Amino acid sequence: MKPLMIASIANVSDMERFSAIRWLYTIEGSHQFTINPPRLVLGGRPEIEPDIFYAFRAGRTCSIPEMYIAELEDVLIGPSGIIISDSNILYESLFPWEEANFMSQFSGDLWARDGGYAPRIDGDVEEVECLFYAREGGEAGYFHFLNSILPRLAIFNRLRANGTPLLASSYQKFASQMWSIAGVSPYVQRSRWLRVKRLIFPSPVIFKGDHFTRSPLANRMLEGWLRNIIPQSEEGSPKRIYISRDDASVRRLTDEAALAERLQRHGVQVVTLSGKSVSEQMRLFSGAELVIGPHGAGLSNVIFAQDRCRVIELVSPARLWPTFRTLCARRGQQYSAVVGSAFNAEQTNARGCGNEDFSVDPWLVERAIEDAMQAPSQ
Repeated sequence: MKPLMIASIANVSDMERFSAIRWLYTIEGSHQFTINPPRLVLGGRPEIEPDIFYAFRAGRTCSIPEMYIAELEDVLIGPSGIIISDSNILYESLFPWEEANFMSQFSGDLWARDGGYAPRIDGDVEEVECLFYAREGGEAGYFHFLNSILPRLAIFNRLRANGTPLLASSYQKFASQMWSIAGVSPYVQRSRWLRVKRLIFPSPVIFKGDHFTRSPLANRMLEGWLRNIIPQSEEGSPKRIYISRDDASVRRLTDEAALAERLQRHGVQVVTLSGKSVSEQMRLFSGAELVIGPHGAGLSNVIFAQDRCRVIELVSPARLWPTFRTLCARRGQQYSAVVGSAFNAEQTNARGCGNEDFSVDPWLVERAIEDAMQAPSQ
């Protein structure tokens, strides 16, 4: 058996060259999507990484690949969710997507061989007739589950899939809760390899980890589906929310107590999300008019908020990522950011760059709130 190689599937022409493909349907063609600059960005240290600093403030025209759905015949799927077809590993089933780094996560499924890879199959391979693929290498993370797996569920629901089981992961508590809310009983792959005769494969909603490739259409389909399942916010629920990361192990605010005192002046309630079920989080954010929080999984819940919700992200000067800026752009939500003034560089080696605790200027956060609430919602 020749070694497996990595193959990208970023567009329809990439997929069409697979001999295992039985049919392919294009849902939406490739197109341009403009992400406007943030409404407001305050603070920051441009001397750290000036190119990233100024790019964070700029608008951008994004190239969105085709959105498609295909059927692949006779594929192998590893316990981690990676897909092997035509002696290739489908690139977008990997995470963190950089080929040089992914073996640390997938060493249980693969081993390096002759300049490529080979499946590490121990025990029997389970034979399955047909499945609808709803997995991703990053599915263990709450953000990736909500923004990469749930859009596939929305496509699955739209197609009705003729009774085809949904292949999904349920080992995370939040995943099991979401499947229950959605009324879906997925086919759960646990510790063995699968050989699937017919795999219904919706195109990924992100390619090679680039947030600027995420499909706005996938978001709209997800929004339409979520409207039917999001519980109504309860009377008296806070309209202005600050998501505390005091219970997290990384990216905590060193001056959160002082910030919380300032936030109270603006009617902002501090919430901690650990211990809250997915249903409780959906209910909490569905009625929010303002959401503030440090970069982290908790901000992912803005997908449950209305389009008119305003979002203020507190970002470390060492982690100017476009994750939530692009999410808000696809949702049509107003986005602003306050960049931290300092981070704890002594934590970099142990935690990784961008995961250090950091501080923000509370006065700048107040300015961002005042600006956001004065502006008309989008």
